[in-house]
Amino acid sequence: APCQHNPAFRLGVCQRLGEISANPIWYLKIRKCAVEFLRQLYKDDANNDQQVNINQWILYILSRLAESSKDIIEGPAQELLQEAQSNVSYVKGAVLHDRKNDILVLYSIMVTPPSTESPLLGCVQNKPDVETPLRKLRRERLKDRGGDVYISPRTKATQRATDHFDLTTKVQEFLASDSKVFLVLGDSGAGKSTFNRALEISLWDNYKTNGRIPLFIRLPAIENPEHDLIDKHLHKAKFTEAQIFELKAHREFIMICDGYDE
Repeated sequence: APCQHNPAFRLGVCQRLGEISANPIWYLKIRKCAVEFLRQLYKDDANNDQQVNINQWILYILSRLAESSKDIIEGPAQELLQEAQSNVSYVKGAVLHDRKNDILVLYSIMVTPPSTESPLLGCVQNKPDVETPLRKLRRERLKDRGGDVYISPRTKATQRATDHFDLTTKVQEFLASDSKVFLVLGDSGAGKSTFNRALEISLWDNYKTNGRIPLFIRLPAIENPEHDLIDKHLHKAKFTEAQIFELKAHREFIMICDGYDE
């Protein structure tokens, strides 16, 4: 197509590939494919003697990815970047060239607010149904709650601390804040898993449509949990790839990760 030789078009393609590579909403394999696509574009431009500006833009994107997503840049792409960084003109900032005032926003895909539109409109727009499998997951998780009376544990901030507090109350305060991580430590058999399960049940009890989704995840049961953890967990719960993508794009999760030190 004629547009493939248009520098503005090629720069736009590079920008979009950079966004995909940097955005964890995509599968790791897809992100790495986007990086490889960038490398191929660089190679093709070099062979065809295209404008240097495009290759500089590609190198800039790869360098930004290397800083923010180190597990994405590997193999041939890493070799390309290392070779370019050894070039004096690149190190001095020639990669920015006449675009030094531009701001590269690699992670520009914004999470939109929860949808309040009708299910019919969602069908017309070909959006996957996520609430039905979520309701099924909720029923399954609540079905296993059992009939035992649960008493929330009291704990303390550190081993040397003397003041004790109710753990459930403290976690509820955490969930209402902007904090991202709450770590519960304790000896084996202290009740950490029981607390995590009780927390999940409480969150599912209070779940509302388009609300935050609680996920109780047994880390030892997930292969390589450091990569695509949500995807792997939801696949086990029979969610489709389209449903997982929709949830990750438009919803929030409360991840209750159990067995961190096992």
